[in-house]
Amino acid sequence: MVTKNSEEEGGRQGRAGGQVVPSLVSLTLAKVQRMLTSAVKSSTWPKNKQTLTHAVDTHIPHHLRQELQNKVLQDWRLYDTISLRLLELILSPATSSLRLAHVRVFFRDAFLGLLHRLTGLQELTLKDSVWTLSRPQVSVMSDAMSKMMNLRVLVLHYCGHNLLLAAAASHCPHLQVVSVRGSRTVDDSGVWSLVTAPPSCPAPAHRARKKSSIIASWYSVVKSLTSVTAAMEVCGKQQKDVSSDEESPNLPVFPR
Repeated sequence: MVTKNSEEEGGRQGRAGGQVVPSLVSLTLAKVQRMLTSAVKSSTWPKNKQTLTHAVDTHIPHHLRQELQNKVLQDWRLYDTISLRLLELILSPATSSLRLAHVRVFFRDAFLGLLHRLTGLQELTLKDSVWTLSRPQVSVMSDAMSKMMNLRVLVLHYCGHNLLLAAAASHCPHLQVVSVRGSRTVDDSGVWSLVTAPPSCPAPAHRARKKSSIIASWYSVVKSLTSVTAAMEVCGKQQKDVSSDEESPNLPVFPR
């Protein structure tokens, strides 16, 4: 039986021996990330997206999704389709922070389309020196920010906008830190909207419930995702078999 004390004891022994011993939680986290990555890479992803999304929603607690997100965006960059698909699975209303330094031009609209679900976000950091938001993008982001009632930290370096500051001033009563360094579309009127915003009633505080045992949570995650990904692999294999039969019409087909 693995307990928190036994895991800590193993870590101390490893450090005493000059070795870096990964914890069971970190190993399981890496395993789940590999499983999800394999699933979104599959050719059956469009067909099985809804099933996989449901599995993640029902079996991965929100605080563990935050850890997965931090691993997916380790360098603060959204640069490939796989990372975008993983964010589609991981981001939720309970996501507490989102930090990005660069979003590849091909994925910007899709990324902005995910922001509307982040209603519990407390920190939003976007530092992209080559991204100037278009009018439609400003509109989408402004609408998403109007739902971030718990936002406390807003960092928009190079991509800030007066309308975004106005949205934050009107709908984010807990806002404490704002930084718009290098943003050419922010002027005195945008700053003025922050200091003249009418007082708002604070949103009711709520805390996400955590599992009593992190190890048990991860075990449930791995078990569920294993069955889901196995089913996806079977579907993909059947699809390949059908394609092979269609490519070889002259071969005799025997009933199964």
